[in-house]
Amino acid sequence: HRLVLAASSPYFAAMNGGFSEASTDQITLQELSAPAFEAVLSFLYTRHCELAEDLLQPLLEAAHRLQLADLLTAAVEAVVARLDSLNCLDAWNVGEHLGIAELSAGAKKVALKSFSPDFAALPAFAALPASLLEELLASDELAIKQEKITLEALEQWVAAQADPPAHEVTARLISHIRFAHIDGSTEVEASPLVQRHPMILAGAYREALKKEDTPRTRPRKGVIFTKEDIKVGMMVRVKNDSGAV
Repeated sequence: HRLVLAASSPYFAAMNGGFSEASTDQITLQELSAPAFEAVLSFLYTRHCELAEDLLQPLLEAAHRLQLADLLTAAVEAVVARLDSLNCLDAWNVGEHLGIAELSAGAKKVALKSFSPDFAALPAFAALPASLLEELLASDELAIKQEKITLEALEQWVAAQADPPAHEVTARLISHIRFAHIDGSTEVEASPLVQRHPMILAGAYREALKKEDTPRTRPRKGVIFTKEDIKVGMMVRVKNDSGAV
């Protein structure tokens, strides 16, 4: 069994080739669950394993730690295929932590499509690192019905942090809000978060007034509209893509 593990995993091969573990019949694998490792062993001996969906992430982490490339590829594909609004943020964090680009990209894509007040109320959203939240807020592909949802979500995120984010962090985040596309300036200006960054709001208004072509003045490509959203007198811009229209 020692040889099977060493032949399949560079992690175990190193232990078998001269580290202190080579002289013992027992190895302690910290932070690795028994059910996940059972699936790992099944894969090593049979190239196949079955497990409950809630063990997919632990299996992925085990495959990464034990340097099992084939199992890691299969686990990533299985996780990406099952991404939804409830698990995408956790998966994105795992992808970033482990440096798995495919997982990060797939999870981010689902997060962009899921952005809503309910999504912003999830515990995983409150736990999102500022760097990943910034990626969402800065994206043209953010799928929202109204731009004000981004400001409300940011306010929720700031309020949920145990330690208040640094001024420069909130400044960087709020700079991605597209204020020109929020109806009702009074409501915006009353926001305590906006009041802490008046120059960013002023800059956004200036860009809109001068009709500058900046990320803040452009509408997001992912904005969701249904026929119920169209009102008499609404000003719209029709794209050349008839499918989008």
